[in-house]
Amino acid sequence: MVSCSVPGCDSSKRNNPQHYSFHQFPINPESREKWLRMLNRPHWTPHKYTTICSKHFHPHCFSVTIGQKRRKLRSGSVPTISMPVEIPLPHLSIGSAGKNDLFRHTKTNKHVNSSPGGSSSQTLLTDLISNKNLEPVKRGEILLAAFIAEHNIPMNIMEHLPQLIKNMCPDSQIAKSISCDRTKTTAIVKNVTGITAKQMTIEKLQKLKFSLIVDESTDRGCVKHLCIVARFFERKVEDAFVCLIPLEEANAEKLHKHIKNFLSDNNIPMENLIGFAADGANTMMGQHNSLSSRLVAENPHLFVLKCVCHSFHLCASYACLKLSREPETLIRDIYNYFNNSPKRIGILKEFQQFLDLKPHKILHPAQTRWLSLRAAVCRILEQYGALKLYFTETALTDHLNADSILFRLKNPYNKLYLEFLEFSLEIFNNMNKLMQSERPQIHKMHENMVTVFKTLLECYMDDGYVSRTEVSLIQIDNPRHYKPIDDLYLGAKVSASLVSTTLHQEDIKAFKLKCLDFFIEGAKQVKKRYNFSNDVFKQMQFLDPQAVKSRRIDSLVTLAVKFPNLISRDELQQLDTEWRFLRNNKDLAPDDSQDLESYWYKVTAARDPANYSNQLYPTLSKFVFAILSLPHSSAAVERIFSSINLIKTKQRNRLNTDTIEGLLHTKQLIGGAKPCYSLEVDNKLLSKFNKNMYS
Repeated sequence: MVSCSVPGCDSSKRNNPQHYSFHQFPINPESREKWLRMLNRPHWTPHKYTTICSKHFHPHCFSVTIGQKRRKLRSGSVPTISMPVEIPLPHLSIGSAGKNDLFRHTKTNKHVNSSPGGSSSQTLLTDLISNKNLEPVKRGEILLAAFIAEHNIPMNIMEHLPQLIKNMCPDSQIAKSISCDRTKTTAIVKNVTGITAKQMTIEKLQKLKFSLIVDESTDRGCVKHLCIVARFFERKVEDAFVCLIPLEEANAEKLHKHIKNFLSDNNIPMENLIGFAADGANTMMGQHNSLSSRLVAENPHLFVLKCVCHSFHLCASYACLKLSREPETLIRDIYNYFNNSPKRIGILKEFQQFLDLKPHKILHPAQTRWLSLRAAVCRILEQYGALKLYFTETALTDHLNADSILFRLKNPYNKLYLEFLEFSLEIFNNMNKLMQSERPQIHKMHENMVTVFKTLLECYMDDGYVSRTEVSLIQIDNPRHYKPIDDLYLGAKVSASLVSTTLHQEDIKAFKLKCLDFFIEGAKQVKKRYNFSNDVFKQMQFLDPQAVKSRRIDSLVTLAVKFPNLISRDELQQLDTEWRFLRNNKDLAPDDSQDLESYWYKVTAARDPANYSNQLYPTLSKFVFAILSLPHSSAAVERIFSSINLIKTKQRNRLNTDTIEGLLHTKQLIGGAKPCYSLEVDNKLLSKFNKNMYS
């Protein structure tokens, strides 16, 4: 039976001599919240048939009246329950009146007779009284949404968390007023914190030089996305998440169109784009009809970088193909044997304790994870003794799998290969780790590439030839420059094992030849993927503060002419003049421990003594900021996809792209190293906290 939900009201359709009409609660959350506040039941949830009768509305709330039975409410009307009022009321003085006095006044004939009419909407006195208390409540709800975003917690938890806080803090007015379910939390994440962070990034891209780092991937929900990250310099180098674009097709034409549309829709000048980085896929980096080739066609001076991390991972993968496949197969079989078997892991722990080994798990050598193979190799070597004991016992009952693994564990050549991989893969992994850094590494790239390349060459080539030959001219596959087979450097563990081994010399020679093939293939792949004769990266060493201090670089012109989009020909002399003055400025001499970003920000902040409002090194600062905005890898976008994997799990696989984007932007707004409770809720966020956030 339809009845009025106002406490104390007995009106119903069955007993309705006054012919009241009954009106359902509005769908709009903002309007519904006002109705509930007037009922003094802010946390009660009405169902779709819950109504309030017409006697609790001011007559002017109705736009249609048919007799006394049917009435139509105006949009935005609110029940006044105990006080059908509109304000301001010129006859009412509230100089010494309190809230209860105001409510009592609404009952008087003087107030009822003096209420102005003709308005289609009402301003509620209770709204004005409580408005001053809404801001702390909004701050609390925004912080709760930030908590959900930072810790990758399901939105459904907000059905209980606010009520839990109220029960924990019954004396807190803010806690009592928090009303933030999953719908409201999602709206805050998308259209308050998320959109604010996105707008802040877009505003920076509109005025600063930047590089784009992009990649495409498919999430758990089988939705393919294009992820865009921007790198720019503002006080320090920042890698800012820009947007996540759902894709139907991932060809170069569609990717280029999406990027162009994003830049134009947000009024970001194309000339501000100075760099581009992605993985080595043909769609991204192909010579013809790729995303990079289309961008270069529009911007001929665009700096394009194929990701060094992807490249070194591929170098190691191709080199490993030259070795016997048995050691890698052994690692995978051991992992699969223990995976998802608590009983087997428990028995292995007993052997680990017997040999006084740490009870570490066996790792999976994933092909697509950059550093996983060496970590898996190291773990097998660490647990080699325990594994042999385990499979020796298990092989008595498991004659198929365990016996096969035990046979390979007892093969001394497999252990030699694992010890060799532990040493050799570290050469590639060290470079990979360095290039995954979030801090600028572009000025160190050439020096580090040369170091890694020569370290690899010196394992199998004559040291004198490597040291006296220009690195780009070294003949890496010329046997005339190879070391004798017995002088190959295969790592300390391999050398120690070969000294104490009783293996046949022919077998040892075959093992060493396999290792030689590994070195040659690895060197070929490095040289194929990095141009050692290109001076651009070498000349970027001027960014190192110690290069300023050492005065070893006289001029920046040879580098600047390669970036005409950053420095015009007329500015070249000014650039060199400022550089040469900086080298002799003792006040700006870098400390030995000073990092690159803080030093160049200090140079930028230096003022001209003749006119303190002007920079001392304006042209040099502009050039340095632009160079620091160039990418050294695409690791930043890979980190975003790692975050997406944490956000969109098997249990949360229905999140839409705009919600995922809002969560990522909210994380960025909080700050990577800062906790969610430190988020500063300013007026910019509060201004977006309104009914429009649900749209």
